[in-house]
Amino acid sequence: MTTIAYRDGIMASDSRAYSGDKHPIGDKHPIGAKLKIRRLEDGTLIGCSSTTPGGGEGVLDWYAAGRPADKELCEHFTFMAAHANGEIFYACDSKMLSGPLTAPYIAIGSGEAYAHGAMMMGATAVEAIRVACAAEPFTALPIFAISHRRKKMWRVDE
Repeated sequence: MTTIAYRDGIMASDSRAYSGDKHPIGDKHPIGAKLKIRRLEDGTLIGCSSTTPGGGEGVLDWYAAGRPADKELCEHFTFMAAHANGEIFYACDSKMLSGPLTAPYIAIGSGEAYAHGAMMMGATAVEAIRVACAAEPFTALPIFAISHRRKKMWRVDE
């Protein structure tokens, strides 16, 4: 599925893609890799986890387009936006955003508990995703990261 973490101006995510909750054969299974985070022109970092294949990309497109009211979104998703000024916004299965939130770090997705625990112990966002990859079956390498300052995404490891 997905794990996305944000801390100290860095957003990191795994890249595992899977077949979704409603796959015809019943069980979820890995189907490859994909990008789950983006940096907008103003430096805002956005990420989305969804149980619907393609759903996360649709939510990211919606936010990047200015959150148009007429855009249909997938049924199940968790979204976060981290602005360069430190404001963090969160949404879950809704176009309504909660925030700005005040938090030293945040994680979303299937491995969020592992990522939160790692960051509670001082891990960076990238290290938190590495922990989630080791502990959660729907979170997998490679890890990608983005920052408010650096315009290009980078691959952390395999």
